[in-house]
Amino acid sequence: MSRLLLLLENRENRRLLEETLGRRHELSTNPDPEVEFDLAIVDAPSLKTHGEYLIVHKQEEEPVLFPVLLVTTRQNIGLFTGPFFKLVDEVVLTPVEKLELIARVEMLLRARRLSLELRLRKDDVEAFIHAMTHDLRAPLRTVTGFAEAMAEEQSSRLDAAGRHQLDRIQAAVRLMWELIESLVDYSRIGRKAIKLKTVDLDRLLQTCVEEIRADIQRLKASVEIRGELGQVEADPALLKIAVQNLLSNGIKYVRPGVAPRVEIWAERHGNLVCLMIRDNGIGLKPDDQQKIFAPFVRLHGVEDYPGLGLGLSATKRVVEIIGGQIGVTSTPEQGSTFWIELMAGGAQ
Repeated sequence: MSRLLLLLENRENRRLLEETLGRRHELSTNPDPEVEFDLAIVDAPSLKTHGEYLIVHKQEEEPVLFPVLLVTTRQNIGLFTGPFFKLVDEVVLTPVEKLELIARVEMLLRARRLSLELRLRKDDVEAFIHAMTHDLRAPLRTVTGFAEAMAEEQSSRLDAAGRHQLDRIQAAVRLMWELIESLVDYSRIGRKAIKLKTVDLDRLLQTCVEEIRADIQRLKASVEIRGELGQVEADPALLKIAVQNLLSNGIKYVRPGVAPRVEIWAERHGNLVCLMIRDNGIGLKPDDQQKIFAPFVRLHGVEDYPGLGLGLSATKRVVEIIGGQIGVTSTPEQGSTFWIELMAGGAQ
């Protein structure tokens, strides 16, 4: 039996809903933060009164759907604007038709059950990844230990071929550690509830560039930020993951002998900000420009460009979680321009 929260200030409508839904579901009129509800039914006055509570409850439930059903008149439906109306997942007009009400409620509850099932499956996948990576680390520690011991104790006894083979073993071990950590990081994306706030892109980009400063210097790369970037609505930690991935790729995927160059700027389109990141890398064929956002897709050999093929997939996942879009335009051998589109900071 599902638990429904009835937040209607209109007593007659509340009485009718209690009569119609009371036999099928457990009903409550108390918005207790400690109680888990499957659906909230509100009217216009209660939506304003309990809007903050519903926002918090929805955020705490994410990524599971906590649906909100609004009961209102046809005359008033066009008057609703602002952040509280964005909470509403479905509308029932008064006078309420019982069969329509029951159908809408059941559809919303079904959507919630499906989201719960998806969350459980996601949790199962995360548990599997955690167990798998834990089991992989144990033998890898052994190989790492013996390789380090051999390098310290036996290196002088090895000829050039032996030292070369030992170097390759240690390089492969380091790559394996990186792959395991990439897999773990990918599984963690979106696990915590997101918190959207106004993010200063100029400050975020400066932080991202400083954190890869050592790689920039090692690769003799250049990173140029053109003009003021502005502000967007995003989860700062998640957006940083996305931007960091694109910057790292921009200085990593270049032809041998080419000094990496990355240009960053932003374009404002109404209430949207489009962050642009252009590189002079190896570029992409038209058919590959969507494939690269899928997990475990690698378009180049691991010997040339190490990795697990999760970076751009993680970037796309992060951007979508915070309500944005991502895309790319690219020309083979000439570079790529990746873009992230988000709501402008403070946009209504």
